[in-house]
Amino acid sequence: MKRPVVWCEQGIGDQLLYASLIQALAGECTHVTVLIDSRAHAKELAANRRLADVAEASRFTELREYLDGELKRLGQGNQQSREEVLERVSALERSVQLAIEHSGNSLAASLGEMDERMRGLGPPRL
Repeated sequence: MKRPVVWCEQGIGDQLLYASLIQALAGECTHVTVLIDSRAHAKELAANRRLADVAEASRFTELREYLDGELKRLGQGNQQSREEVLERVSALERSVQLAIEHSGNSLAASLGEMDERMRGLGPPRL
């Protein structure tokens, strides 16, 4: 009557390896005892959790930096577009002012000519 004892002293990797072999041992033996150092297991799990948390925090930091860079780039693009639009609006304002001034001058000349015709001060201009 065989009663083997499986002792996993190296860590979680050993425990997983030996766990896959327990089924084979159970077929050959009437009783199988497995000893696991739960404190070491808990320490290793805690260390892995800390490592995973640091990796996750690093990914979030990297994502935040990427998003900040993209927002800055988009902000600069928006600023450049805004400046271009303001420049175009200013050019259009100048053009409209020149057109208004030209129309005012033409209107004043036409009114002056009509006034001269009405007063009979000179021949009509063609």
